[in-house]
Parts: sequence; structure tokens; C-alpha cells
Amino acid sequence: MLGASFFFSRDVAERSNVHLVFTTIAYQLSLFHEAFLTQISAFVRKYPDACRSMLETQMEKLIIEPLRDVAEHPQVVVLVIDALDECADERLVQEMLVLLSYAIHELPFHLKIFITSRPDVHIRSKFHEDVMKSVSEASLLHDIDLSVVQHDIGLYLGHHLRRVGREMLMDGTWPPQADIDVLVGRARGLFIYASALIAYIGDKGYRQPKQRLHILLEDKRKSGESPYAEVDRLYRHILQSALPLGGAWSVARRLQPMLATIVTLLDPLPVKSIEKLISVEEGSVLPMLSPLHSVLSISDNPAEPIRIFHKSFPDFMCDPERCTDSRLLVKSDLHHSQLALHCLNVLNINLRRNMCQVENEFIVNDDIPDLDTRLEYNVGPHVLYACQFWAAHLKNANPTTKELRNAIRLFATTKLLNWLEILSLLKRIDVAIASLEAASDWYEVSSILVHLSTLLIPSSRSTNFMSIHCFPTVEPSYFTSLGPSPNLPVISTIQLCHLLRTARSTSSSHMRCITPSRFF
Repeated sequence: MLGASFFFSRDVAERSNVHLVFTTIAYQLSLFHEAFLTQISAFVRKYPDACRSMLETQMEKLIIEPLRDVAEHPQVVVLVIDALDECADERLVQEMLVLLSYAIHELPFHLKIFITSRPDVHIRSKFHEDVMKSVSEASLLHDIDLSVVQHDIGLYLGHHLRRVGREMLMDGTWPPQADIDVLVGRARGLFIYASALIAYIGDKGYRQPKQRLHILLEDKRKSGESPYAEVDRLYRHILQSALPLGGAWSVARRLQPMLATIVTLLDPLPVKSIEKLISVEEGSVLPMLSPLHSVLSISDNPAEPIRIFHKSFPDFMCDPERCTDSRLLVKSDLHHSQLALHCLNVLNINLRRNMCQVENEFIVNDDIPDLDTRLEYNVGPHVLYACQFWAAHLKNANPTTKELRNAIRLFATTKLLNWLEILSLLKRIDVAIASLEAASDWYEVSSILVHLSTLLIPSSRSTNFMSIHCFPTVEPSYFTSLGPSPNLPVISTIQLCHLLRTARSTSSSHMRCITPSRFF
């Protein structure tokens, strides 16, 4: 029986966070079986800090110890971890795999763990180690007989193409089986090709499925092409549909930054938030993206983020050998630079003291009424995104960008504490540590170190820089002790990170796991 699952996604920050895997599994296991609920709940109350601890402690205190002596349990419990390669932290992925193998031996019931992943080196190498070999069995997708996969793709294409035909009031014989057979051959066992093809042909905004199918069938395959050649060709057709015959260059100049932003974002954003983040005219993004429903999930609900259907699309967009249209190609380092600058500009313009309008600034964050609503409406998703990800974009940015250095200087000397306040309200003080370290590393890589000492080096006068006694509290004292005065020294990266780690270790604990509705 399925006991718990976790689905990684590089495009959603929380779903690429290894530290949420075991808390999520513990939460779902507690819903799965009443005896599990009793034991896990007791251990969470006994060890509240375990939810924010290292992976080993999470596994031990939230799963192994609570369930080791459970009296009643099912015979078999299945855990599913999907798209493991979508997690960017290779070291933590390897650590998690070892801990999962440990759980197999320690729990009293038969535990089966089903993991799917691309065969990335750090994942393959870990499964080849003795500790994993003894408890795992690999099944390679490409080892499955191609005829089996092609048969399934044929059924999928036939079913959905005929559905499209019915919806468009077409002849019941469309499409001919011969056309389906050609498409199955071109899929080469890749379901993503079939899925994208159905979305492209059945686009209700275009309403010309017969014409689109004809265009695809007429585009002949060349010999010796890569396995992804058909997917790439399909993506090129989809992108071409967004460019009119006349004025394609001008449309491409407006479309490319929007596509590049969606591809490069580290957490999906709604349309209006994207417009605010990259400073484009309100209402300009959606019309440009409307022909791209085949590759982008664009909800009718404006509060829903725009999502990418499959990772193969950003892979295509960022590879000059695959995306051969220079007008639309996404250059990763360039656009990370642009997004880092957009984020810093958003913070420098919007951040101010007490944006959530908390009447009593000495109140603990957990006691602030409607905190999530205050953050969404008073701060805004685009500002919250910038607070959490400016440094992650900076880490991948061109290290010689002068505008970025200037934006960082302005941020460090005028907005640093406002930023820490928002992170505190988000319960994401850990982001501050990684962000400041990333900023320091970025400067070290950069060949231009002008005025670095005023931003990131230690100062003997910076001892009283901050008087935040506990980060779960938004205290006005730290604002009075350090206003945005250009004459005040800025704390060093090392000192500030130490303060933040201390604050994090003394703050109240909150179990964060992925649930159907929210994180907590």
C-alpha cells in the first residue's frame, strides 16, 4: 500500500528541497495509519527541533524511532520518490539515499521504496556503492522493449487525437491510423513527444488540428539525428506559432525576455507578479504567451503561477545546439544576471520597515493574525520571490556586471534589515545565510573588487550592528540601532552569518512539510 510520496521539481523551490522530504513522508505516514499517527505525533511533541534538523536527525526522530516499536502495522508500506534528479543539491541527495537504505533495515514492516530519476552521475554512483547495492535493484527505462512503449504511445495518441477530432466536430475517421503510426515512430519511445504533440494539435485557441497535424507530418526527419530531434522539432513548431509571418522579429524581441524569465525562475510566479518583477507593462505577458499552452500551464485563475509542463522544454530553450533560433535562445548566465538585477531593483524600490503593518512589533511571528495574507497582499509575491532568490540568481550571473554591483551596494547599505524582517516573517532566515555567502563568493569570482571592503569585510565598529534577540520576533530595536544611514558600517558576511545561525538555532521550531494545501 502507498504510504507516502514526494515529487521533486526543480521549478518549485519547496519541491526541490531535500530537507522537506522526511518531514513530508512522516506527515503522510501519520495519515496513512492510525498507529503511525500516534507514535509520530508523540515524537514531534518530544523533539520539536527535529523538524528543522539535519537529515539524519529527521529520519531518526520522525520516522525510525517512532515506527520501530509500533505494535500494529501493515505488512507492506510503499514510499514513492519521483524525479530525484530535479533536486539540485547533489550531496544531500546522496545522503538521503543512504538514510533511506538504513530505514529499510530498521523498520518492523516490509518497506519498499520506489525512486525514479534520470541517470545522473551522482545518483548512479551512489547506487553502485555497497551500502545501496545490497538493498536496491535498478530498472532502466530504455531496457524495456521499445515495442511495448511504442504500443502504449500509439494507444495514447489514438485516444487523444480522436478526442480532439470529436471536440472540433471533425469526421470520425480522423486521424487515419497511418498518420498515428508515423507519429508513434517519431516518438522513439518518448512520452513527452506524444504529450506535447497532443497539446499542440489540440490547442483550442488555434482550432486547426488537421492543419497542424499536416505541418508535423510534412516535416521530414533526417537520418542520424539525436533521440530528441523530434521533440526539438516539435518545440520549434510550437515557438514558431507564436511568431506572426509579418513582424516576427519585433514579436520575438518582446517574447524572448518573457520566455527566458519563465524558464529561469527558481519558483513559478503568476502573470502579474512576473510583470512586476521584470518591469513590463501590465497585461503584456499573457497575450504573448497565449500561443504556448502546449508547453506552458497557464491557468484562467490569475493567482495561479505559470508552470512548465516538462523539463525538456527549458533544456531545449537553453541549448544553442537544439534551439537554433537565436531570437528565442535563452543564455542562462545572461538571464540569471538580468533576473538578479530585477530582484535587487524590486527590493531596493519596495522594501521598507513593517510592510506587513504589524500593530505590535514585539509580537512573536506565530501570533501575528493572518500573517500569510499580510505577506501576500502587503508585500506581494514578486517581492517575496526577490527576497528569497536574488542571491541564487546572482550565483549564476555574469561576475563582471557593473549594474549588479551597484544594486548590491544600494541593497546592503539601505535595505538589508528590511530584507531580514521579511525573511523572518517567512520563517526563511536560513536563506539569509546562503544569500550572503553567495554574494561574497560572487564578488570573489569577480575581477573587480572596488569598494568590497565597505560591503563585506569585517569592521571593528560593527559589533553593535544588530540587536535582534530572536528572529521569530519583529523588534523595532534593531531599526533604531541601525537606520539606513550611509555612515554606519556594514557587518561582515562571516559575522552576520554567525548571528543568523545563532538566531536560527534558538528560534521556535515549526514542522515544514508538503501537504495538499500549504506548508507548515
